[in-house]
Amino acid sequence: MRRIFSFAAVGLFVLSLMVVSPVAAQSGNQWVMSFYPNPNWGGAATYVQYTNLVNFNWGAGAPGPGLPTQNYTARMTTDAFFYGGVYRFTMLADDEVSLVINNQTYFSSIGAPQPGKTFVVDVPMNQGNSHIEINFRQYTGPGYISVYWDYVKPSDGGVYVPSQPAPPSSPSSAPSLSNKYGDFTSCIQQSMHQANCFHATGEWDSPNLGSIQMEPQIVIWQQCKADEERVQRLLPNQDPRKSKCSKSEAGWFAS
Repeated sequence: MRRIFSFAAVGLFVLSLMVVSPVAAQSGNQWVMSFYPNPNWGGAATYVQYTNLVNFNWGAGAPGPGLPTQNYTARMTTDAFFYGGVYRFTMLADDEVSLVINNQTYFSSIGAPQPGKTFVVDVPMNQGNSHIEINFRQYTGPGYISVYWDYVKPSDGGVYVPSQPAPPSSPSSAPSLSNKYGDFTSCIQQSMHQANCFHATGEWDSPNLGSIQMEPQIVIWQQCKADEERVQRLLPNQDPRKSKCSKSEAGWFAS
């Protein structure tokens, strides 16, 4: 729902041999994002945010004031208008996400996390307003979520009307980052290889400059655990693929 959710341009749709060009569309509905400092959506929300898009990457940081960097949850709700037909909902999250429409659960990875995997669900919708609820849970590692939907099949052969913009982009890089191996902010800002900002710690098992220079350049700058692997979207409009955390622990590159 890219309102990840980021919603702003739609794809091509062919209907009755007629091609509809991409249209810039803004749904106009507002999301209420309620965050909880625990992994069970328990108690009162300690932070509430309002947004027109759900497309967030908090990396290893907290999503808001009064919240931890790990083991937090969020409930995101909105009321949106839909034309009658089939809508394709696409979700990308780390760690868990569920999709509830008008109190009916259409998808859930709650209890079975598959971080970095894109989920696609086709849902038949009646024309009118519907209540959408996204539940998100973050355990460890970077936190991000992206959700969007596309109108893919009218129910009555009517004219295609876009509802949400384009698919989610890759999780965005952190604007700045520093750890025990160096301050990588200048490398992020100047699109330089991580070796230019790396320094060895002198520990017997720490990486040296040569090992960092042999790595591909980081694509997504974000705190991670050295040599950790995961499947995620590294570039916009690219299918999720296997990625690996740099030995500098400053981000991810294609493995």
